[in-house]
Amino acid sequence: MKLFIIILLSILFSCKNKTSIENIKTKQVLRIDTLAVISFRRSYVDHQDLTKKELYKLYKSNPILEEYDGYKKYVPLFKELEKLKILEEKDLILKRFENIYSKQVKYLDAEKQISFNYSSDFTKSNSINIKIVKNNAFIEKKIDFERDHFIGLILRDVDNDGIKEILILLNFYIMNGDNYVLMINKFVE
Repeated sequence: MKLFIIILLSILFSCKNKTSIENIKTKQVLRIDTLAVISFRRSYVDHQDLTKKELYKLYKSNPILEEYDGYKKYVPLFKELEKLKILEEKDLILKRFENIYSKQVKYLDAEKQISFNYSSDFTKSNSINIKIVKNNAFIEKKIDFERDHFIGLILRDVDNDGIKEILILLNFYIMNGDNYVLMINKFVE
């Protein structure tokens, strides 16, 4: 009987101890979600009829928004992109992204609690690796661009929640035009 009570107490004590250990081991769950993917295009249809000056102007023009079924759903997002001067009347402002290859640590919040950096080796793969750290918890995500070309990456708060989103611009050429894809990724706790 004495042995039975000792075993029972040991089991109860170990259960209580496991619960507290589980509480300590509970991790903060972090993830990176895609908020939106928006397509733009600069068409070169009938470019053979343009003068040299008109052709130069076309090559320097910003791509325009393609048909986007979710536009009505994302009106606040588009308005914020215009306010941040990433869009202008639904045209994508390319110069906001060109030559943005800084790989130094940046922060997604004003308090500098959420650090962000990315790395890439475009000689080996067409992808980037993103790492976000908050309170000793971190998330890493590899984003593969497949055949698209990486133009640049900027951090902007497009949903006004105090945490910047990750805006990645890609492009590819197909059927007489340059196509651009703006990926807006969001850090989520």
